[in-house]
Amino acid sequence: MASGEVDMYVGLNPDTVGPDDYLWSAFTEGSVASLQIKTTDKNYHSGTYYYIYLAANEENDSLLTLRLN
Repeated sequence: MASGEVDMYVGLNPDTVGPDDYLWSAFTEGSVASLQIKTTDKNYHSGTYYYIYLAANEENDSLLTLRLN
């Protein structure tokens, strides 16, 4: 979860994950960006490393909290 103006991308490659290469994405809606990925999602694989790319708007302060369940 993130607050402020934030774009969030999740992908498999730490060198390329971002707006052009991602499996899942979330964008700020009502000051909060949240992403829930179900274990039944076709792109989810247990035991795999996933990388998160967060981009915040420079004009606003953003609060980032990462929670994995």
